[in-house]
Amino acid sequence: MRLLILLLILAQALLCSSWPSSLARRLFSLRDASHSVVFPDDPDDGPVVKDIGEQLKSLTSGDIHENERSGKFVSWTLSLKDDAKAEYIEKLPGVRKVEAEGATPNQRVQARSPSFDTREGKKYYRYVAAPKNGWHKEQNDKTRDFLKDMDGESRSIGEVTTPNGELLLWGPLHLDNDGLKKVQNHPGVARVEGDQRQFVDIIDRPASDSKDTGSGWAMKTAKKMSKKVKRAVTWKKQTGAPQDLLMDSQPPGVSLGNLNDFVYEEKAGETVYIYVVDHGVNGDALNNEPNKDDQLEFGHRTERLQTELARSKHTLDADSDPHSHGTAVASKAAGRKYGIAKNARVVSVMADLESFVDVVHALGLVMADIMGNNRKRNSVVLMGIAADAALTLETAKTLSVGNATRSHISWLLNQGVPVVLGSGDMAQSEGRKDIDMLPMVLEGPDMPIINVGGADYDGSRWESSQGGDQLTIYAPAVDVLVQYKDDSRPRLKSGTAFAASAVAGIIANYMSRYPDMPWDDSKNGLDRVKEIKRYITSTASSWERKKDQNPPVNIIWNGANEDAHKGALANWCGYKRGVCNGYHPIKKCYGIEDKKYIARNTLSDLVVNHFCLGATNPFKANELVWKDTYGRDTMETVEISVEWKSGHQPNGPTCEKYLHEIIDGCDTNSKGYNWKGGGQLIVGRGGETTYRITPLAVRQPPSDGPVGGCTIEYKVAHDQFRIWGASWLGSSFGKELHDELRGHGLGITAWHFDYKLDDDGSEWKARGSTTVFSEKRLQAAIKKVANFPGWEGLDCKQKVPKPHKPG
Repeated sequence: MRLLILLLILAQALLCSSWPSSLARRLFSLRDASHSVVFPDDPDDGPVVKDIGEQLKSLTSGDIHENERSGKFVSWTLSLKDDAKAEYIEKLPGVRKVEAEGATPNQRVQARSPSFDTREGKKYYRYVAAPKNGWHKEQNDKTRDFLKDMDGESRSIGEVTTPNGELLLWGPLHLDNDGLKKVQNHPGVARVEGDQRQFVDIIDRPASDSKDTGSGWAMKTAKKMSKKVKRAVTWKKQTGAPQDLLMDSQPPGVSLGNLNDFVYEEKAGETVYIYVVDHGVNGDALNNEPNKDDQLEFGHRTERLQTELARSKHTLDADSDPHSHGTAVASKAAGRKYGIAKNARVVSVMADLESFVDVVHALGLVMADIMGNNRKRNSVVLMGIAADAALTLETAKTLSVGNATRSHISWLLNQGVPVVLGSGDMAQSEGRKDIDMLPMVLEGPDMPIINVGGADYDGSRWESSQGGDQLTIYAPAVDVLVQYKDDSRPRLKSGTAFAASAVAGIIANYMSRYPDMPWDDSKNGLDRVKEIKRYITSTASSWERKKDQNPPVNIIWNGANEDAHKGALANWCGYKRGVCNGYHPIKKCYGIEDKKYIARNTLSDLVVNHFCLGATNPFKANELVWKDTYGRDTMETVEISVEWKSGHQPNGPTCEKYLHEIIDGCDTNSKGYNWKGGGQLIVGRGGETTYRITPLAVRQPPSDGPVGGCTIEYKVAHDQFRIWGASWLGSSFGKELHDELRGHGLGITAWHFDYKLDDDGSEWKARGSTTVFSEKRLQAAIKKVANFPGWEGLDCKQKVPKPHKPG
């Protein structure tokens, strides 16, 4: 994962004390430790690393040890007790930082940022400053002008404010030692804190390499939760998809080795915005698809925001990270080839590489963009970067940058916008098993951040993934296949940032189901985010791939169950060619969203008493197909068919069984008269038999029960009635109602019945004349014909004509 070294922290008590001489040196002196650790900017840059190593040998008489993580070189350890040499090494090209071996988390926090030389050869460091009074505009304006004069880069001074206008901090500031003292003593400044550089801490290698496997340490188990999808979801497949995508759609109980296709929702994030707070996204990146029309990984779906500091260094459309971190993270969340939410819009929010306070500025841009474009209910914020210094929640709250980060993320959460973060990749460092970095460490009951840990493909925790009580969920994080910024070759990357990308993408897919979210979307603000967080950790959207781990590793799942895989015609046996889970007929449900549907009992009656009697006629065996249409010109017009290869004509029980698999296996959550939208079922390993049920008539939107109205007009010698309805009397041209009226002792004349969709919500209308005083009997007949439990029927209001006035 991308880890930003935190702009932390000279504690206020230390900064306000009499330490003028020690401020010119490191707060944690290398003389206090027996060995030092030297970190390169890019451990993969072989020539630079070799050159640094040779120079280190000339500066020490002792041995130099090369440190590795997951088999990759990351740093040198050497004996170095001279601060002057340490400062010299830190200025070498390609060196990121020098740190005392065994430095405690608090000592690392207090260290200032690496220095850089600018005006008149002076040495400057990066800081942030907090105001004495965030509401005192006049004083703060004067202080800002003063800080600009003190700043070593003479840039405009960035300000972080709350949405209601309170100033939280200025930064980053570039100060030498004299400037630092002056800023500390300024009457408008409450405290000053240090800012450190960033570094990359992710495993990045070509896609052809083999992968490492982690072992298990994890979090809470999933809680059972009923699925609340209100309408059928149409599923698609991506053949030959990366293994991490296969895991995201792996149905419970199915071996990952038996899968070859990624199954995902057809809408795939439509109308949803994923804000990627990183170092930029190359929205024009090309993948390696052979079809040129499919090569644009983000498909013209990228918008861009950029902080002022990032704008001063990079173009708006750049990915400023040398390892393509922003593009890689975005491609896993919303890429066409490598991503989850393939139709979501990516909003690239570029922060500067050097300063974490600029990430806070980037969050401010997200807030303004979401509010300005009214995107509160269709946005997800994804952030795969963090401040590296180890912190507790209590410590983070004492820091200016911690409070500023908390303020911005809190605002997003209180707007109902989920914020998804990688949990951190430092678990292999001593004492850092649990989440301990900004902003992830801010998670709590009033800050329902979604912290995502990394899992390996055997279902265990990735060895570098941080966790603990603040962890929400796991997702694949090892050898995740991603898009690179400047060429079409994919890369295998490991890091919890990519696990967070998968979860953000799955949430975006759920959001594109609007208005039928799987969670209770009537909730607003913080409660909405908590509901989303609850849903993705339930068994409806996650499950343990590997049992008997303590604590269990609960891994995200996009809800694509076995029926979804079969409906998408997905391959079950996969490239590993493991043992398949037996033969499964392949079913595809059409759903009822297109407003073509029929009552379940009507379909069942047609199958048993009509269709299968003809389809199993032995004299039709050589015709290889039987098709019939029922209920022509009604609201329940339906075509039922079966096709078979030679020698595979179905018998009666087989015909009824498989057609009922379509009837009862599709639209299982529908209400009303148990509406069914039909579907297709392919039976036999070679597809020997194919069954289809296809409703043809477009109806009113499916209702939860009978809909209708009734009026009666008194005509002296008779009553004239009008009845209209929807969802009942869908196929008999009103014969059932006509006969039932007669059965209630009503003589019917001038009867007329017609099927027609109308703006009043009706699907049919009936009218006629009958015996006077018919109201009660009409209502009873209607209620019996509708035959819906709990329905109270219609109130047939009687209209009395106005008396005729002689002219």
